[in-house]
Amino acid sequence: MLATGLFSLLSTGGTEWLSTVGWRIPFFASVLLIGVGLIVRLKVEESPVFEESAEETGAPILYAVRTNWKPILLGICVLPVAVGGYYLVTTFATAYATDPAVGVSESLVLNALTIAAFVELAVSFGAAWLGDRFGRVRVVVIGLVGVALLAAPQFLVLSTKNTVLIIAAFVAMRLAMTATYSPIAAILSQMFRPRARYTSISLSYQLAGALFGGLSPLVSTLLFQATGSVWPAIGLLIGMCVLSIACVLAAPQHTDVTDTV
Repeated sequence: MLATGLFSLLSTGGTEWLSTVGWRIPFFASVLLIGVGLIVRLKVEESPVFEESAEETGAPILYAVRTNWKPILLGICVLPVAVGGYYLVTTFATAYATDPAVGVSESLVLNALTIAAFVELAVSFGAAWLGDRFGRVRVVVIGLVGVALLAAPQFLVLSTKNTVLIIAAFVAMRLAMTATYSPIAAILSQMFRPRARYTSISLSYQLAGALFGGLSPLVSTLLFQATGSVWPAIGLLIGMCVLSIACVLAAPQHTDVTDTV
């Protein structure tokens, strides 16, 4: 929300100014977030379960790779939409919408993304609560189905250049995306036993980010350039949803004491 909002504000200075000078401002400002993140992490206490098992593990990454490699791979395949899908409906959507063949104004796309991000922020805690109340797997699967159903409408509505429809499509997609993301930490944490749990989660998340977050917008752009159609990118997003649903349903959900879900 901060990123798209700031870029939307900076875009008022004109495309030339944004591409030569303005784009640097958000990147320099992001340095402040590093300090905020470090302070938050240092103030977070470790769980009793982790503290009890930390001394038994040795080098966590070696233990994780040796004993948790199967659930780590499964964890990577749980995350295509929660990690990579986000960049398809934001980064690639922006590039596609502002392509001369579509012709949507950059400011409209950035404004739609900012509004959608604000709505996502407002409902994230509610989506996480629904995961606790009705089951995290159920909420994530519903969200993934929603993303798959909204994949075509989000991109096809851009050709109408209708402000209300575009904003509504972006907001609806981010609502569905929220359901895929908010409960995902609970799913990932229960996929692994306490020993090297954090390391295993981190490996799953970071590798998924590199694979799906890094390549999805690139592959979608290449598909669009090769075919001149957005349908291959839509198919890619739907395929990622199918993979995520299958792996979420197959993911083990361990508990440390008693099952609370």
